Amino acid sequence: MEDIRKPSALLRTVLVIAGLVMIALGLNVGLGGIRTLGLQVPGDFLQVTDAAVFASQDSHVRFLGGFWL
Repeated sequence: MEDIRKPSALLRTVLVIAGLVMIALGLNVGLGGIRTLGLQVPGDFLQVTDAAVFASQDSHVRFLGGFWL
């Protein structure tokens, strides 16, 4: 009989894949900020109209990306 406390290979694989996705998204947002979101969309998807507001929001996005990582 299989020990119920020991995680199966499938569960470990799913957890590893989920962890790698979190790391990739955290690095992408934390290092790239709003402007790049590089792995998700082309780089020219936005135009900055107010530099001060953009800098503030970009800082928050980078912080959250680092926190997620």
